[in-house]
Amino acid sequence: MTSAAPPGPGPGPGISFRESRYLGLRHSSGSLTGWTALTTGLPAVLGVPLRYQRLAAELAALQGYPAALLARSTLHGFIDVLYALKGRGAVVLADARVYAIARLAVTAVDLPCEFFRHHDAADLRARLARLGPHARPVVLTDGVCPGCGRVAPLGAYRRLAAASGGLLAIDDTQALGVLGAAPGPGSPFGHGGGGSMRWAGMSPERSLCVSSLAKGFGAPLAVVAGDARLVSLVARKGPLRVHASPPSAADVSAAEAALRINAQVGDQLRARLLRLVWRLRRGLRRLGMPLAAASCLPVQPVGPLPRALALRLADRMARRGIRLVLQRPEAGPGLLLTWVITARHQERDITRALAALGAALGRTSPGVPPGVSCAAG
Repeated sequence: MTSAAPPGPGPGPGISFRESRYLGLRHSSGSLTGWTALTTGLPAVLGVPLRYQRLAAELAALQGYPAALLARSTLHGFIDVLYALKGRGAVVLADARVYAIARLAVTAVDLPCEFFRHHDAADLRARLARLGPHARPVVLTDGVCPGCGRVAPLGAYRRLAAASGGLLAIDDTQALGVLGAAPGPGSPFGHGGGGSMRWAGMSPERSLCVSSLAKGFGAPLAVVAGDARLVSLVARKGPLRVHASPPSAADVSAAEAALRINAQVGDQLRARLLRLVWRLRRGLRRLGMPLAAASCLPVQPVGPLPRALALRLADRMARRGIRLVLQRPEAGPGLLLTWVITARHQERDITRALAALGAALGRTSPGVPPGVSCAAG
């Protein structure tokens, strides 16, 4: 999904449902461990401080991988990974809705790429069967689709990639810090926050994850996790590791703080987040709003709604101090009115926002599509 122009800020204090720090972690400067230098001043390939190596090892263990390294962003991480694989016959087969950052990396590295239908393992199988005998497929997907909110069929994707001599590459940004091991009826997020592979109960063979910590953990850096041989190859061959510095000491300090908090109260924060999402979804259903995602993940799009209606609702919500995100759907007309919930929200925030939406709906009865109630509250 891509963002449309957001409504302007409303007057006075309000409630934002735009921020994507899902566990509510902010990492103020006073809460972080200090540093003597903000940057190493060296390209990452020449070595990184022991502190960085320890953080990478912690992140690898959290996700269930043997090894990991840090990157400045997922774009940096994916460019390094794909470039390292390029000379080995790599061909990318990407889920049709894979996030834009991974697409940009494929373009930057200039790898051959084709797209298969969203979450369709049968279509992937057919496309793999048409590859030449020397191709080494890289099956590229989001662990969690930010559009439909579903976890990809990772087991099927990996089996198909491995059978063709390739591997599965996952952008796990939406899942890291939110999903984890052993999900159940009362705990659909699972435990630990280790990401979609942990959530699916899968071992790490023939796969790798490139994930930003900005969403789940509120730290602006990324991690590349995989088997030791692949991580070592990326560490040596990644062009951005050769020509750019590693993440800053401030970024690393924020990530360290996030992992400490995650170990202490992460499951409590995820439980709180889940309760807030459930409360929002119940309220939206009562208002007759069409929920675009089937999951209880923190990004909750409503619609698609007719463009004029979505703009009108967003504007009237903003005037009441409720800031939402307007997004274009992956296909078709209209706009999505998207709510992003974090563990920092309060139940009263959800109640106030739903009341504002009910009031806005009561004054937008012309043109309301089927399934959208005009009743106020």
